[in-house]
Amino acid sequence: MYRTGPRYHTAQAKASTKTQCQKCLEYGHWTYECKKDRTYKSRPTRTQQLKKPISLYEPEIPDELKDKQGLAEKILKKKEEERKRKR
Repeated sequence: MYRTGPRYHTAQAKASTKTQCQKCLEYGHWTYECKKDRTYKSRPTRTQQLKKPISLYEPEIPDELKDKQGLAEKILKKKEEERKRKR
């Protein structure tokens, strides 16, 4: 048989205090319930964004990895020294 109502019941029919309206940017109501005018939010243009220099992220590299000698070689040397001590 065909149903005429919604298939799934929504648990939240009312807006919570954390719900933000996308039209006026205030909290406590949904966008379709909003009776205020749309607030203008100034944003930089695409040209302004592109003219701004990008600061590249340089991760902090531990001293162990900065050496030219590989990390695996250091680990193998330590294991060889431990083996020699045990003998």
